[in-house]
Amino acid sequence: MFNRRRPGPALPHNQNRWLLPFLFLLLGLYWLFARSIERIDLTQTNPALIGLPDVMVTMIELVTPRVLRHFIPVVAGVWFSYRAAVYLIQLLYDLPDWEAARDFFRRLRLGSMILELPLPIPSHQVEQMRRDLPQLHIGGPGLVQVQAGEVAVTELWGQVYRVLPGGSHWLRRFEYVQAVLNLHEHAKHIEGVPLVTRDGLELTADITIRYRISQGSEMPAKAKPFPYDETAVKTAAYDQTVIGPFTVSNWEDTPINVAKGTLKAIIAKLGLDEILQPNATAAEPHLAIGRQLERHTRLALLDRGIDLVSLQLGRFQFEETITNQYIEYWQTRWKIKADLSLADGEARALVEREVARAEAEVTMIQAIVEGVRRAQQEGHTGTVREIVAMRLIESLEKLARRSQNLAPLPSNLLPRLNEMRQELLPPPPIIEEMNE
Repeated sequence: MFNRRRPGPALPHNQNRWLLPFLFLLLGLYWLFARSIERIDLTQTNPALIGLPDVMVTMIELVTPRVLRHFIPVVAGVWFSYRAAVYLIQLLYDLPDWEAARDFFRRLRLGSMILELPLPIPSHQVEQMRRDLPQLHIGGPGLVQVQAGEVAVTELWGQVYRVLPGGSHWLRRFEYVQAVLNLHEHAKHIEGVPLVTRDGLELTADITIRYRISQGSEMPAKAKPFPYDETAVKTAAYDQTVIGPFTVSNWEDTPINVAKGTLKAIIAKLGLDEILQPNATAAEPHLAIGRQLERHTRLALLDRGIDLVSLQLGRFQFEETITNQYIEYWQTRWKIKADLSLADGEARALVEREVARAEAEVTMIQAIVEGVRRAQQEGHTGTVREIVAMRLIESLEKLARRSQNLAPLPSNLLPRLNEMRQELLPPPPIIEEMNE
C-alpha cells in the first residue's frame, strides 16, 4: 500500500471565501505604500500629464519602474512559496513527480471551480491508478465516475464517510476512495488444493466457487439491477490481508481462501477409508464432504458480507506413490485385523477347552463319588474298586466326546475306552436248562 498521510482539517468555507479578497486588499495597500515612499510626481517631469485627472495620473505613477521594483521581493516570495508548497505536498503525500503535486495543489486552491471530465475508477484498475493520480492517492477534491454494477466506499479523516453507487460523484477535500467493489457475480476455480488425511496421506482436490456481495433483503429491479447491503459493502471494502511483500489480497480472494482452509480442516479429521468408502451414515462420502464444505463456507462468508451462490468440490486425486502407499497401508491394516481376529479365536477356543475340561473333571468326580456312595449303601464293599473304575471310564468317554467339537481326537481313543468298559462289566449269568 502507498504511504498515505492524513491531512489536518480544511479551513471553514466562510474563512476560505474571505481569504482571497483580504490578500488583494493587502496587495493594494502595499502598492500604495511603495508609491508613497518613492514620492513620484509625474506632472513635474512630464508636462503632458498636467491636464489629466488626478486618478489617472496616480494609476500611471503606480506602474512606473520605480514603484514596480518594490514588487520584486513579493513576486520572488510568492514564487518560492509556491515552489516550497508544491515540494512539501510531494514529500508529504509521497507523490510520484512534481506535476502530480502541482495538480493536487491546484485542486486544493480551486476546489469546486475545477472544470474537468469525471475520472473513471473501474474496480480492477483503481489500485494501479492510485500512484499516479492524487485524487485517488490522497483524496479530493475532484469528480469521479463509478461504473454501473460497481460501488465505491470513501473515507474522510480516517473514518468511513459514504457509499457511492454507479454514476458521477464529487469528492470533497481529502475524501479518499478506500475501495471500489464489483457487484456482479464472481466465479473462481482453483486446482490441486493440497490436503492431508488423519492417516498422514496426501491428496488433492479442485474447488469451484461462485459468490457476490451480499444483497441483503433487496431484490434486483430494473431501476437498480445490482442491489447491495451497505453494511456488507463496508465490511468487504476493508477485508484485506497482506500475503507477501507489496501484495495485498482483497475481498475477492476471501471466498476461495475460506473454502480452502475449511476443506483442509475437514479432511484432516477423516481417515482415507472414510473418504473413499461409504459407511452407514453417509452413502457417498464425497457428496457428504462437499455439502459440509459448502455449509461451513457459507456461514463463514456471511460475517464478511459475501453471499455464497454455489460451491463444487472436484474429485480427490492421489499421486502414484501415494496410491502404492495406500495399498500397502491397506494390506498391512487388514493383515493386522486378521491376525487379531485369529488370535482372539484361538484364545476363545483355549478358554472353552479349559472350561470343558474343568466341567468334565467335576462331572467325573461327582460320578465316582455317587457310585461309591451307592455301593456302600447296598453293602457291596468288594465291588467299590470296580465301580470307581467304571465311573472313571464313563466320565473319560463323555469328556472325549465333548472335546471332539473343539479339537480332533486320536482315532483309537474312543474304541479303547469302550473295550476297557466292556472288560469291567460282570459276565452274563449262565442259565442252566433243567431237564424235565
